[in-house]
Formats: sequence, C-alpha cells, structure tokens
Amino acid sequence: MLLNIEGAIGSGPAPRKCRPGSTACYAFRQPPYVADALRRFAGDAALVGNVANNHAMDAGPEGWSVTMATLRQAGVWVTGSDTLATPVVVGEGDTVAVLGFSTFVAGPDARDLPAVRRHVARAFARYGRVIVSVHMGAEGRRAQRTRDAAERFLGEDRGNPVAFARVALESGASLVVGHGPHVLRAARWRGDALAFYSLGNLLTYGPLNLREPLDVGGIACASIDPAARIVDAAFRSTFQVPPGVAYP
Repeated sequence: MLLNIEGAIGSGPAPRKCRPGSTACYAFRQPPYVADALRRFAGDAALVGNVANNHAMDAGPEGWSVTMATLRQAGVWVTGSDTLATPVVVGEGDTVAVLGFSTFVAGPDARDLPAVRRHVARAFARYGRVIVSVHMGAEGRRAQRTRDAAERFLGEDRGNPVAFARVALESGASLVVGHGPHVLRAARWRGDALAFYSLGNLLTYGPLNLREPLDVGGIACASIDPAARIVDAAFRSTFQVPPGVAYP
C-alpha cells in the first residue's frame, strides 16, 4: 500500500511556518500515534509513505527527520526523502522499488525531467519493477483538468504532471501515482504502464474545505507482473463528510 503522508508527524515545539495574519499558508502536524494508525490501516500489506510534498517540512527540517523516524519505528517504509529508490518486499518475496518526487524542497524535484529519467532508470535497472509517487500540479476545484502544460499555483511553478509521467513511464516505471492537485484527475495507459494524475483526497480530517470536489478521492489498485507490466488495475472512489470521515 502506498500513501502520500502530507504533513509532519511529531510533538513538542516546532518552528513557526506561517507568518501571523497570513491567509494562504497552512501548517499540518499530526501526533506520533498517527504513524501506528497508518500501519494498522494497511493490515498485513507492506505500507510505503511518501514524504515528498509541500507539507512534509511544516515542522522544519528537523521535524521532517522526526516524521521519517516515527514512520520507520511504526513499521512504515519511507520514500521521497532522496533520489534513491525504496525497495519494498511484497507478496512471495518479490521486490518493488518506490520513488517519491515533488516540486518542493522536500523530495527530488519533479520538474527536473532529465534527473527524473536518471533516477527512475537506475531503479528499474536494479529492481526491475518501479512505482513512482509524485506531488505536483495546481490545486483545487479549478485544477480538475489534465493538460500537457506547466502549471502554477499561488505563484509557484508546480510542474507539468503529464510530461513527468511520460518521462517516468518511458524510463521504466510501471505505475505513476499523483496526488498534488487534491482533486480527482484523469488516468492514462501508456502501453502496459499506467499513470493516475491525481487521486484527490482520501483522509483530510480537521477544519479543511470538504466541499465538492474536494471531498472526493479514490484508491487505485494494480498488479505488476515479473515483466513490469500492469496486468490488472482498478479504481475505487471515496468521499468524505466533515470533519473528514471517508466512505466508499
């Protein structure tokens, strides 16, 4: 199971991210027991948490390190902290490599397409099967369309998700999973490989906007054969009701 873990995990003092009176700044921090809850949520499956996103450092660089240490202590594999793939043992001892990217300080840069190609190709050469998690693209109800163009949000360069997915799949990834826009977007096959450009919001508990379409998310399921081909894929939609309870 692969989740995008958006926000710091930890307790105690942390540096202030948002200036007093700011209206377009959000800082997310979750208590340490969330790591154990996520591990239980996955059941017997291996759980990989992506920490390459724009809220992973909401408690500062030290808080990012604490987040990763807390996840690992709970038995969660971590990806997105560097350019090296996270090898995850699944099924009958098979190994799948997972890489995380973003357009922010936390994680390898999804906008640097030559570097993306190198990192994915290296993981494919070593492990044979690669899944990529990426946090990029504009956000919100106006960001539901999937276009092959660079996107901006709040004055930031959020990259071109279509170009990113194309490069990642061409370089050996079997599956690309996007989650930056916080709304559902299209999915696209490229041969026997698959890209989900955005899976929306699964769990956003708290005082957050859950008006449609921000209340909608989805769970993507896929099987990858030894030849790195997607041989079975499914999508299950979800929705949330305040304060963030998810239903199928």
